Amino acid sequence: MDSGATHHMCNNATLFVNFKSTEKGQVKVANGQFTQMSGKGTVFVNLRSGETLKLDKVLFVPNLDQNLVSERQLDKRGYEINLQDGKKVIRLRGEILSVAPWSKSDKMYQLETQEEIEENKKINCLAVKKETWHRRFGHMTNTPELVTSTKVDNCEVCHLGKMKRMPFPPSDSRAAQVLDFIHTDVGQMQTKSLGGNKYFIIFLDDKSRYGEVYTMKHKSEALEKFKIYKQKVENLQQRKIKAI
Repeated sequence: MDSGATHHMCNNATLFVNFKSTEKGQVKVANGQFTQMSGKGTVFVNLRSGETLKLDKVLFVPNLDQNLVSERQLDKRGYEINLQDGKKVIRLRGEILSVAPWSKSDKMYQLETQEEIEENKKINCLAVKKETWHRRFGHMTNTPELVTSTKVDNCEVCHLGKMKRMPFPPSDSRAAQVLDFIHTDVGQMQTKSLGGNKYFIIFLDDKSRYGEVYTMKHKSEALEKFKIYKQKVENLQQRKIKAI
């Protein structure tokens, strides 16, 4: 990664997608010398995190010692780059996309990438972790034909989604006094009422088993309905609701 580079640069023509040759020009490199540039295009960088970084308008510079990712161009595309614990951290919309540790030999921050494994129709197909495809397809078990398999045995999200909660044991206990404990729930009706109400909220006193139902057009009205119920029952019973 280069904080001084105005453009992304690549020295390997096979990494380009939608490559366009241009009239030979020159670019100035870090040592102040000029070197030949003969085209530009798009390069996809497959990061070690499993994500893919798309670099547009990458200059093809055959004599360049190493490929350069312009921090200035990443900033223009909305990426956030911070220095943290001796590494440059790249974030997109607040989530970490990749890190670039300091390379003593190259005296630059090097992006952590995956190795290229095959080439298909001039587009380099880079290895993507099975766990990444699993997340991208919404934790599917049966996968599309373009992916061999996204089944992951140790996916925490899948395990949590398959967990079943046992029913609560029956209880004969009751609140000691009226309004000590109020049960409540919000439900949805299949058909709207004549007044246009689609939802309802119910309040049930644990001691007396007395309940009231209020209809609502929107779920956001639940708090207001509770205030109406609270004022009514507390005035009637001359007691305060303790828990709900």
